[in-house]
Amino acid sequence: MLVKNEGVANMVVDNKIKAVHDDDLFDLLTSLNILDDIREKRCFCYFCDKNISLDNLSSIFPVGGEIKFCCDDDDCVLEVMGINIGGRRSNAAV
Repeated sequence: MLVKNEGVANMVVDNKIKAVHDDDLFDLLTSLNILDDIREKRCFCYFCDKNISLDNLSSIFPVGGEIKFCCDDDDCVLEVMGINIGGRRSNAAV
């Protein structure tokens, strides 16, 4: 999945995460062409490989031009914030 730079998708630019209100989440996911992928269980957490759903999606961020996801697991959220917590991968370019 590649990061697109049109419409609401401009919220993810220059490897910076910008906040999106819950009311705008569907618009963002649709503009990035990933809403169906999430609904069809084709997206996984970058840190723990847990399946991403609309209920457990915590963050969306770019890595190498691709869209990556973070689930709502506390350890994964710390990782996406750049806080290394032991054995987990902390190389996300966020």
